[in-house]
Amino acid sequence: MACLQMFFLQIWKLDQKHFGGKLYDGLKKQIEKKDKTSSPVAAERSQMRRVGLHHAEEDDFFFFSMFFEGVFSDYFFPIPESITQVKYFAKHSPAKRLRMLQEHKKAVQKILWVHQTYENSTNPQPVKLRYLAKWVVGWAAETEALVNFYSDSQCLFIVRPAEGSLPSWFKLYGLLSSEYTGYDLINTSPVFRECFKRLNVEGFQNEVKIWNSLPEVRKKVLDFVEFYGDMPKTLKSAYDHFGWNYLPKYHERLEELQEKQKSFKSASKVDESQITLREIKNDFVDVYSILLGRKKQE
Repeated sequence: MACLQMFFLQIWKLDQKHFGGKLYDGLKKQIEKKDKTSSPVAAERSQMRRVGLHHAEEDDFFFFSMFFEGVFSDYFFPIPESITQVKYFAKHSPAKRLRMLQEHKKAVQKILWVHQTYENSTNPQPVKLRYLAKWVVGWAAETEALVNFYSDSQCLFIVRPAEGSLPSWFKLYGLLSSEYTGYDLINTSPVFRECFKRLNVEGFQNEVKIWNSLPEVRKKVLDFVEFYGDMPKTLKSAYDHFGWNYLPKYHERLEELQEKQKSFKSASKVDESQITLREIKNDFVDVYSILLGRKKQE
């Protein structure tokens, strides 16, 4: 997996350097064009952000693929045993979890080595690199293990009220299952839906557990809406908290990204077609209020 990551990384860098990103942009447009014309489900799916190996999401896929366990295999085998095997990192044996963590560390070291070699060749001053990993709440048990495994790691939590995230998260999984199997398992399989819901209920609980276990110097929380409302300001507060060097070049990049976020709006009405507000209120711990230390506005 690490070799695959490095291969795509080198292709991406060559494309950026010699073609100004035209190869990547052209491929992206072709995929989006195919999605919009293939089916209503794919058209709706194409409006959502895609996962890419040059993004931070690849860490989850690293764990899934390490032992030939497909991230979407539970779509084809929507039974509790399959979902547990694929989605519950904590359910694997201690020896297997340790082996996964050790392999992840090797991959991180290789990726940092590639980046460090590139940075040293282009910058006269040595640059200290950090590795960014992103996890969604459903894999919080995996995150807990990584936080303990990497004792010098620092964790940035970006939280939003559950009613603003869970409905779209459930909808995404329904769309993905439709895309791969032809069936929206969130709506057609009560067993699958209940297992998926339980996974997220436990994920919310684990997120609070991780937060409470970390000292102040290793954690920082940001409000989701405030973060997208002013990324340069909120991220600078995180950099200041962790003692990281907030470079002018990075600030300029964030300002460019902030311009693209002007169309972002919080949903004014909750879509209850996949999960109800009653379920969210009764079954999920209020991570937003606990981590921010304030009540959410009704």
